[in-house]
Amino acid sequence: MPNFEMTFMAIASKNSFLTHEEAAEVLAEFNNQTAEPRQSIEEIVLAHGLLTAEQVRIISSGAKKILGIAPAPAQGVRPGTQRIPTQPAPGQQPRPITQKIPTQPPPKPNPNEPIPGIRISGKLGVGGTATVFLADDLRANRKVALKIMHPSLAKDEKAVRRFQRESTLLVSFDHPNLVKGFSQGMMGPLPYLVMECLDGESAQETLDREKHLSEARSLEIIQEAAKAIDYMQSKKIIHRDIKPGNIYLLKDNRVKVIDLGFAQEMGTTLAPGEEETTSGTVQYMSPEQARGQLDLDVRADIYSLGATLYHMVMGETPFSGSDSVEVMAKQVMEALSSAGMKNKRISKHMHYFIERMMSKDKDLRYSTPHELVDDINEQIDGFRSLEYRPEEGGQESHIMRAMGAEEARGGPRPPTQRMQTPSTRRLAPPGGSPPSTRRIATLDDLKKRLKKK
Repeated sequence: MPNFEMTFMAIASKNSFLTHEEAAEVLAEFNNQTAEPRQSIEEIVLAHGLLTAEQVRIISSGAKKILGIAPAPAQGVRPGTQRIPTQPAPGQQPRPITQKIPTQPPPKPNPNEPIPGIRISGKLGVGGTATVFLADDLRANRKVALKIMHPSLAKDEKAVRRFQRESTLLVSFDHPNLVKGFSQGMMGPLPYLVMECLDGESAQETLDREKHLSEARSLEIIQEAAKAIDYMQSKKIIHRDIKPGNIYLLKDNRVKVIDLGFAQEMGTTLAPGEEETTSGTVQYMSPEQARGQLDLDVRADIYSLGATLYHMVMGETPFSGSDSVEVMAKQVMEALSSAGMKNKRISKHMHYFIERMMSKDKDLRYSTPHELVDDINEQIDGFRSLEYRPEEGGQESHIMRAMGAEEARGGPRPPTQRMQTPSTRRLAPPGGSPPSTRRIATLDDLKKRLKKK
């Protein structure tokens, strides 16, 4: 004998209230219910909006007549369903009609928008630990770079910690010479970083194309990078991997330091195996890093900045070898070749800067990046020239026009007022006279001065 539900569906489909397919689906849903309380067949068709309440009343009445079922008293409304309206008892307020809203299936993930609000539009590059994508930050309405760790490193706890440490630093830091991080997080098991999108190329890419840079341009780059290192020092952080590949030259002539993957807090002693103290790039690594010393400070970054300056003006790295171990040994043991620098015809001032920045004895180096910036400005004071230089494209440099212009003119020119930036501006003493200019031509003069102290 057919039951009520089958009779109900038969009447509904025979009278074209439902298609045969709809009737079969509703009946299957009714039979497959596992949760209690179970929904009636009337409640199911109402919940899906297949029939109106009046249609349900008519069909239900006909099914009960066929089966000889007496009408049942009105029941309360189950949560999330709509009941067939009945007349309220005298003096009783009618109950509100509620209707179950069908649940929507979850939206399918968009491969171009793996992180909500960040839409990928292209690939910028692939590094050793991550892939960098060009993306749009839809909420902030700006172009960004999205850095996502390689899936192959997701289970490498050390690599994940390093990536997250870099992301945390870049998001917290804010300096015009440091790439800016906007946000960080996890995309499943992979950490990601949303950061400033830079329009330009690294100093290494420029060197690959041009072989070497002019002294004036090189000093400008070093000064700007030193300001970023000085800012990091104020936050008790050293970079530990300064090199041309991590100095970015923007098309508007700004300079940005990037990649803080090896950055470390000063004065911290890491647990064994937690991090290698020799992390970095061996061609630019300070002797104390190469020896694996734990007490690194900002002077290690100053050495790497000096090695970078050497590479830019000489067109080659300071030390080379058949493997990393040989290069690291030379960083510790061998002195720079003064003859090699002289043969390249670099100025005595450039020679001095490189010798001091790359001194094996860190006590002979600049003690802070700020001191380096000031000394570059002071050493070149009085040597600027406004003459047109075809090899420099006719653009005036705020550093200097010609290193060694003194010899070309047959004698020194009167000192000129130095063009200052906010980070290097000095106030004149109370008497109103300008500060005296300090010039040291060679490292020997520097050593004599230090011995006197």
